[in-house]
Amino acid sequence: MKSTTDYQNNFQYENGVLQFIAQPEGYIYKDATGYRYVYQYKDHLGNNRLSFMRNTGTTAIVKETNYYPFGLTQKGYNNLTTSLGSAGAKKYQYNGKELQDDYGLDLYDYGARFYDAGLGRWFVPDPMAEVSRRWSPYGYTLDNPVRFIDVDGMIPGDYYDQNGNKIGTDGRNDKKVYVVTNQEEVNKISKTNSSGGTTQANEVISKILLPSASVRSKMSQSVDRSNSPNISVGDTKGGFHEEGGTYGKADGKDVVVNAKPGLAPPNMQLKIGQKLSINTLIPADPKSVPKDYVVTGTFHVHPSGHSNGMAFVQKVSQGDINFVKKLAAGKGYQFVLGARSKEVYIYTSKGTVATFPLSAFKNIGN
Repeated sequence: MKSTTDYQNNFQYENGVLQFIAQPEGYIYKDATGYRYVYQYKDHLGNNRLSFMRNTGTTAIVKETNYYPFGLTQKGYNNLTTSLGSAGAKKYQYNGKELQDDYGLDLYDYGARFYDAGLGRWFVPDPMAEVSRRWSPYGYTLDNPVRFIDVDGMIPGDYYDQNGNKIGTDGRNDKKVYVVTNQEEVNKISKTNSSGGTTQANEVISKILLPSASVRSKMSQSVDRSNSPNISVGDTKGGFHEEGGTYGKADGKDVVVNAKPGLAPPNMQLKIGQKLSINTLIPADPKSVPKDYVVTGTFHVHPSGHSNGMAFVQKVSQGDINFVKKLAAGKGYQFVLGARSKEVYIYTSKGTVATFPLSAFKNIGN
C-alpha cells in the first residue's frame, strides 16, 4: 500500500492519521495503545544521539546513533535501534533533520534543499548563491561542520558588508543580520572568519541590525507596488508614485503596516525640482493596525519612473530626514528603497548611515 506523509508545522500525518509531533526535548508518536513520548539527547550541533522512553516501568533506549563530522552515520559500534518508537521519527537524525531514505538516496531534508552527508555537500546549489559569492553554493557550513550548523539549507547569516557580502558570524543561530559600515571592522571580521573564529556583536561598533527576514520581505513588496500602475493616485504607468509604511511589534510579533500611497505628478511628467511625498504614518487600511502596535521605524520607495530626460532621486532626501525629525514615530532605522537604483538607503534623523543591495535586503533569510 502506498503511504502518504503530510507535514503541518510540528505535526506529521501518515495517510491522514496523526503519527508524530515534534517537541523541544523529543517527540510524541502513536502506537497501538495511543500516543507516547520519546526523549532525545542531542549534542551541541543538534544531532540526535540517543532516544529513550519509559516502557513497562523502566527506561528503554529507542535509538542510538553516532556521526562523522559531516553527518555520515558511523557503523560497527554503539548502533542500536529497537522496535519501540515511531519508524518515521527515527529518521530525524543529523542536525535533527529528516533523512529521506526513499530509493536509497539517503539525503537530509533541510527545507530549502537536500544534503548528502556522504559527500559533505548540498545536493543542489544555494538558492541565495548570488549574495554570497565568496563561498561555493554547494559547500556545507563553510566546510566547518564542527563549528556551524545550517538551520534551513540557505545562506548563513550574521555580518554583511554594504555590498551584501557575508563577512562573518557571531556563531549564534538567532537569525539576526547586521550590516557593518566601518571598513576596518569589515576586514577584522573577515579575517577572524577566515581563521575559523567568531565575532561577538558587542565587539562591533559600526553594526546596523536589519529588520527580520519577514519584515524585509514585506517592505520590499512596496517596490513592486510602486512599479505597478495605481489609478487611484494618478499613476497609470507604474513607477511614478511612492509606497511605504511602518514596521514594528504587536503582541511580540513582527508587523508591517502599509501606508496610503503617495500621489503621482500630474500626467506623470517630471519637472526640475519635482518631488513626491508619502506620509508613512497614515495606514492604507486603519483596520489592519493591531491595537498594541508599537512602531519601530518607517520605510518608503523612491520610484523608478522617468520622463523629459529626468528621473526621481534615489538617495535619501533632506525632506526624508526632516520628516524623521518632526513626525516619524519610533527610534529605529528608517529605510528608502530605491526602485531604480536597486539599493536600500538606511538613515536616521542625522542622515544616511548605510546602503545595502535591494536583492540581498529582500532575500537573506527568506
